[in-house]
Amino acid sequence: MHDKGQLYPDYQVPEVIGGGSIELGVTQLANFSHYVPVAGVFMQPFLFNFDAILRAAARPDGDIRAMIDSAIVKETGARVLWWQPYGWNVIFSKGPIAAPNAIINRNVRVFDEVAAEFVRLCGGTPQVISESKQVEALDLNIVDATMTSAASLKVYDLSRRTDTISDIRHSANIMVALVNDDIWQKLSKDQQAAVTKAAMSAEIASWSEFDAREAEIYAYAKAKGMVVERPAAGELVEWRTCSSDILESFMSRAGESGEQLLAAYGKLRADPCCGVDPTWDLGN
Repeated sequence: MHDKGQLYPDYQVPEVIGGGSIELGVTQLANFSHYVPVAGVFMQPFLFNFDAILRAAARPDGDIRAMIDSAIVKETGARVLWWQPYGWNVIFSKGPIAAPNAIINRNVRVFDEVAAEFVRLCGGTPQVISESKQVEALDLNIVDATMTSAASLKVYDLSRRTDTISDIRHSANIMVALVNDDIWQKLSKDQQAAVTKAAMSAEIASWSEFDAREAEIYAYAKAKGMVVERPAAGELVEWRTCSSDILESFMSRAGESGEQLLAAYGKLRADPCCGVDPTWDLGN
């Protein structure tokens, strides 16, 4: 983000918007987890790993969304305008990584401490490296693989450096557009209504385009000669098993809010919309 020529890295956006250094910004929802632990829930392995449950949790009128948005403005002074999906987290590698045993003793670039713990628990050696530096890490053989959003394929030309996408979809990237709350409170009711309407339109458009964007990314990967593989059902169970301790750590940090959020999550999983991943029912 820029303000009068000042550059702010992505992870600083929650602080600088809440503090008023800039008025508007966009960042990953997970960057708020330092201030609001429940904002990191979408990084928890395999809670939101298929389309229906992700969309349901992100609904503006849903309990999970309301809980996270209200906590963010209360704790940081940054008001969420809209959410938009950025893509599933997958593994780009030189050679296949369908099951945890394929990363044993291999260096894997990760984007945060939750992803680092995921790799460590499942047998790999995590290297926390910024998104912009992941290409250099692959080029210099510092890492054998990178855990990142599927959208990074085209952004960072990863098909030139890796040959396989392991589509484990263990977590999802959500981007949030934000405004400083003091600025928001100075707007008239009509202005707030107009901004809210525009934000809703932007959110609807981003979600309506999500599936097509993801499909285009995987088609592009295959056209570049990459192998795209999803874990078999048994391999998915192995990933879930080796990473299961991460949720306990999350709940310890999130406290009572975490319990309320997981209760809301349980209601979603009990809903006919979101009980199972239909792609696994089809045997993929």
